[in-house]
Amino acid sequence: MNSTALSRRRTPGGLRAAARALCLVLCGLAAVAAGAQRVEMKLLEYNVENLFDLRHDAGCNDADFLPDGACAWDSLRYRKKLTGLARVIAAAGGERPADLVALCEVENDSVLRDLTRRTRLMRLGYGFIATESRDGRGMDVALLYQPARFQPIAVDTLRLGYTAGRERPTRDILHVAGRIPTGDTLDVVVAHWPSRRGGAERTAPYRFRAAQRIACLADSLRCLRRNFLMIVAGDFNDEPADRSLCEGLRALPISKCQTLWENENLPAASCAFVNLSAELTADDGRVRGTYKYKGHWNRLDHILLNEEAFRRKGKPRVGHCACEILALPFLLQEVKGGYNEVTPYRTYLGRFYQGGVSDHLPLLLTFELLGE
Repeated sequence: MNSTALSRRRTPGGLRAAARALCLVLCGLAAVAAGAQRVEMKLLEYNVENLFDLRHDAGCNDADFLPDGACAWDSLRYRKKLTGLARVIAAAGGERPADLVALCEVENDSVLRDLTRRTRLMRLGYGFIATESRDGRGMDVALLYQPARFQPIAVDTLRLGYTAGRERPTRDILHVAGRIPTGDTLDVVVAHWPSRRGGAERTAPYRFRAAQRIACLADSLRCLRRNFLMIVAGDFNDEPADRSLCEGLRALPISKCQTLWENENLPAASCAFVNLSAELTADDGRVRGTYKYKGHWNRLDHILLNEEAFRRKGKPRVGHCACEILALPFLLQEVKGGYNEVTPYRTYLGRFYQGGVSDHLPLLLTFELLGE
């Protein structure tokens, strides 16, 4: 384990500006004493759609994404995808690199090394941490981080049990605790919950269990941390109003949380996380989610922040906070036959190569932490 790449994964071989559909949370709660330290941080969440390398990963069903596989996944296509992903990450940071990048659908630390060392990201010095899951296709989640802004002090993975015959092994949940410039510990959870394959209703209990595991982790950390700060990000394969988020995690949109906070007759405890991405649109309203399925936009990608960050006794820890769908023009394509309709410019449609970056759009969170 070295200073810039922490990993629990084996190495198998080696603007138009961002669409300003903001969930702008200007916490009027955040009046701060003069002179208090303010630190702005950025987190990008992105499902990168099947980021495989060109080698077979033992024990994983990755045959389609080999040079002689059904998708004809070769070095040119791999390099093009890495270049596109690096372009997105660089654009998200602007003048200063994004501090944290939560990634879903990466095969292993080999692709992360190629992404951070063999693209324009090389000069930005990202470290990375990845899981080693039992997912049948070999898909994992990962966290890229800027070592000067986030210093990992603990890494853990949460593995979900499954019912044989009804469910399949899924991606592990990644938990990384790190020291940030304010001196606080920030807990970051990256998750890619079980898919809806087999039907959303039939598979919902599996995702609810994933939510409960994260909720249990959060409850434990609330007792341990003096200043509890947790971000949960990833592709949850559920919508903001689904039971896994509303009941399993008690994650509510900022508008509903504010109603609870302002009304003394309502139980504030019913909100444990603020879902900052629940009500976003972008690109003049043409983009109404991060994923499009059968012509309908879905909000499957989420960024959550624990509600104590906004309501801490004495003074809140979060000042300005803005979440947006990063609908960069090169991440979209026009829908043929659709009036002014767009869709994510994906890499593959089934096994047919499209040449885009991903079938999901990324989320970008910019938030200001207030020191003691």
